Amino acid sequence: MAVIAAVVPIGLVLAGCTGSPTVSDMGAVTGRPQLVGRVPGGGRPLIVGAIRNGKVIAVARVVPGGHFKLAVPPGRYRVGLWLPGAKLVVPDRSICQSSEAVTVGAGRTASILLSCVWH
Repeated sequence: MAVIAAVVPIGLVLAGCTGSPTVSDMGAVTGRPQLVGRVPGGGRPLIVGAIRNGKVIAVARVVPGGHFKLAVPPGRYRVGLWLPGAKLVVPDRSICQSSEAVTVGAGRTASILLSCVWH
């Protein structure tokens, strides 16, 4: 019984060294896209993503006028909006990206209004 108790903390310490955030470390980016103009996609859900260091960290689908929530590890993010079926690359012509970044802390939520203008 004492051996099992000693093994569990070691396993937890090793798991913490992998660099993967735990559930309690996660934060969120929430918001809604403010879409202006003739929005492509025929009303189908768009793809919204949290971008850090040029990489897409988390994605979700959002209908025009809807709200989104992206679970992310703590850090600084921009938010991008892609047309349905687009490749999730940064930068790309099919992306509308937030002009300002948001900072997310562990267990915290940051909100953003993503303004996108289509012609």
